[in-house]
Amino acid sequence: MTSGKRKMGIVVLVIAFSLVLTLYAVLSSSSFPNSANPENSPVTIRVETDKPSYSLGEVIQMHVSVKNVGGKNITIGSLTIEYTVYNSSKGELFSIRYAISLVPITILPQTEFEIRDLLRWNTTNAAPGIYTIKVALLCPVKAMTEIEIEILS
Repeated sequence: MTSGKRKMGIVVLVIAFSLVLTLYAVLSSSSFPNSANPENSPVTIRVETDKPSYSLGEVIQMHVSVKNVGGKNITIGSLTIEYTVYNSSKGELFSIRYAISLVPITILPQTEFEIRDLLRWNTTNAAPGIYTIKVALLCPVKAMTEIEIEILS
């Protein structure tokens, strides 16, 4: 390799590295919609079940709705959702994270997109009591909500 080609290769690598660093800085900026502060999120999420209480052993099916509360369209091609179940003493029982690929959809401002039967919890091994289920939308934007359900004996 000649000296000129070697220098050109180094210049290309430096430019590529600079572009990667710039992209990282932009994506991790606090003004970017993926901000870790859910209060600044352009979306809210809502979780519903078909009833407030379940018999021991029933499967709880949760429906998740994502609402664009911002002023711009949001296009989503995938979602990362995590749900965590807490007992009545607020002790964490388990947490499950889902990565979901979707046909890209655009959610218009002030409209909602619903995913039915997205989250399921088989209560066979649960004790009777009140449980809190926290649901977090982690990607492409952040939002969080929770719901309480009762498991009867």
